[in-house]
Amino acid sequence: FTLLDIVNRKVRYVHDGSEGPMDQLMLEVTVTAQQGVPECLRQGQVYLLPIMINPINDAPQVIFPHGNHMTILKHTRKHLTTDILQVLDDDTSCDDLEFQLHGGQQMEEGFVEYDFQPGVPIEEFSCRDLEAGTVVYVHQSATNSQLTLQVSDGTVPSPIATLRILAIDPDIHLHNNTGLSISQGGAARITTANLSVETNAVKQRVAILYVLTQPLRYGEVQKQGTMGGEWKKVESFHQQDLEQGRIQYFSTDPEHRLEDVVEKLRFEVRVGQKVLQNNTFLIRIKRATIKMRTMVPLQMKNKRHRNITSAELEAMLEDPNSAPVPFHYMIIQAPKKGNLELLGNRLTEGFGFTQDDLQRNHLSYSVTIRNSQQAEDTFQFRVHAGEQHSPVYTYTISIGGDPDAPALTNVLLTVPEGGQAIISKDHLFVQSMNSMDYLYEVI
Repeated sequence: FTLLDIVNRKVRYVHDGSEGPMDQLMLEVTVTAQQGVPECLRQGQVYLLPIMINPINDAPQVIFPHGNHMTILKHTRKHLTTDILQVLDDDTSCDDLEFQLHGGQQMEEGFVEYDFQPGVPIEEFSCRDLEAGTVVYVHQSATNSQLTLQVSDGTVPSPIATLRILAIDPDIHLHNNTGLSISQGGAARITTANLSVETNAVKQRVAILYVLTQPLRYGEVQKQGTMGGEWKKVESFHQQDLEQGRIQYFSTDPEHRLEDVVEKLRFEVRVGQKVLQNNTFLIRIKRATIKMRTMVPLQMKNKRHRNITSAELEAMLEDPNSAPVPFHYMIIQAPKKGNLELLGNRLTEGFGFTQDDLQRNHLSYSVTIRNSQQAEDTFQFRVHAGEQHSPVYTYTISIGGDPDAPALTNVLLTVPEGGQAIISKDHLFVQSMNSMDYLYEVI
């Protein structure tokens, strides 16, 4: 362009909408004339024209990466993730973006909630909540429904966007059902390689619930607490528990069997309101060949410490003509009201003692509780001898009452706001059989 174009205002700079604060033009100016040109103007001169961009707050935009349709199984929950829903805003951080739900949620059709607050509908959530995967849509009834959304950067809202939701009937079928083989008295994990279900869910991690429908005869299904916690008996569990290795079958049958047995684990599978009924998981239990010749409960009476000897515990092989073998007792569950000790060292789950320890008076039990009434403690063990094993046995310990042990009454006291109430012995009281002279100190 020429200088005349500039004088006549025919040249303009058009910004492309990018978020950069600066731009520049590199210009080369040359002079052409029919008559002579001064030496200094014969060569082109280069000039740099800096341009400063005045920022404008652009409105955010709701976008659906794979289209504005979402499929969900009826009566289930589905996480709203960035694979379903995103926000586009080049000049605002995700920390400052908030989603709002419009149109009034039809609660009978479905609603949005936080994963950590199930059952509590929400009408807004943040961009960070979406990225963290804590936003969940809960389907209630309708086959076709929709979510009307808008996102704001605190100043300018986006155009309204609509996510259309299609709810389909769950289709459930067993994928793996291999059964399990264990020894009597043993425990074995049930994983998805043994038992699993598949559904027709589309990009949805659906909750699959297994429910036992009949009592078990020879053992129990157990679930491990979080962070490697204690195993506890359960009547139901989720497929996610199987995936995480937190479900096991524990053979608790103490009877001496003459042949192997099969535990038939009857169950049903639930996804939403759909139920897959009449399923059986077979557990083959190899019978034990070691049994207890002697198992006499320990009577502590008024003592705090007593030895456990072969007069209380003695194992034997089922064949009385077998050659003597060394028996090793493995602790399955330690006592809770006292300590089992081997030469003064406390024994916990996974540790054990031998028949020789019993004969040499190396094993003892010490009471750790104080109770004015008689109490009972137990521990579970299993006996091994080479490849042979016993069932799981529960050994009982009878603890005598301690007449000096205080009994505490501690009942909630209800007081009206701004009022008062008497603290009576029905609310707070300590007594023992030999004394009632106690001093309470408020700290």
